[in-house]
Amino acid sequence: MASSTADTASRILDAALSVMESTEPSRFTIEAVSRSAGLSRQTVYRYFDSGHALRRGVFDRQVKRFHAGLRDRFSVADGLAEAMRDTVKLALGLFTPLNPVLRQWQTADATHERSTPLVRELFADQAGPAVPAHTVQSAADTFVRLIESYVLTPDGLTDRQIADRITAVVLPSLIGD
Repeated sequence: MASSTADTASRILDAALSVMESTEPSRFTIEAVSRSAGLSRQTVYRYFDSGHALRRGVFDRQVKRFHAGLRDRFSVADGLAEAMRDTVKLALGLFTPLNPVLRQWQTADATHERSTPLVRELFADQAGPAVPAHTVQSAADTFVRLIESYVLTPDGLTDRQIADRITAVVLPSLIGD
């Protein structure tokens, strides 16, 4: 039963993400999501008691995916610069589709509050003990805020160009250039 429950919740979140990507925020409704998922509205309400809870569920899942991908990219990257670029591209891929909803529904605990501690930890591991903690904290804060900025206000650049720009701003503080 637990697997079926998890599968249904995942199906609803997939459908909600699809609706977010393909419609304007005002058309994001439980009805639209239930239609996209091929489920009744009652079933969707059984899992998410409001549109807000459903948006929160999609956002939370994307943040979890970001954190898992962040750890993965830092563990396999050939250096800090590559890890940073790969992380920026990951974040853009996960959060850009949510852009219209995020603009309308941005909260104080958005990606920044939840991701900066993990980024700080990974930066500190990569940069080593020679880089002061306050510098690592500032770099992590700047890194996450710049990613959020590009997600919320895209400017037509490719993901690679954005990754290069963010890395060029943050990396020097961590490697002493």
